[in-house]
Amino acid sequence: MIKNDIEIMLRENIPGAQVIVSSNDQIHFDAIIITDAFKDQKLIERQKLVYAIVGSHITSGAIHALSLKTYTQQEWQNKCGS
Repeated sequence: MIKNDIEIMLRENIPGAQVIVSSNDQIHFDAIIITDAFKDQKLIERQKLVYAIVGSHITSGAIHALSLKTYTQQEWQNKCGS
């Protein structure tokens, strides 16, 4: 599994999402996902949405670890100071 595969999976399944994935070893990944699909969702609900998309790859061992940061557009703008 490579980071581009994860980015594509998430973008295809969360329309309009901005997805940034990084990895130093191609089994441990960090993902930032920005989408208004997260509006009015608690953190756990956001994580469940993402894990529903990539969960089979975690179960298979293709992804050993996935760290998530999930934001709405407004939260991301506030974080970046835009």
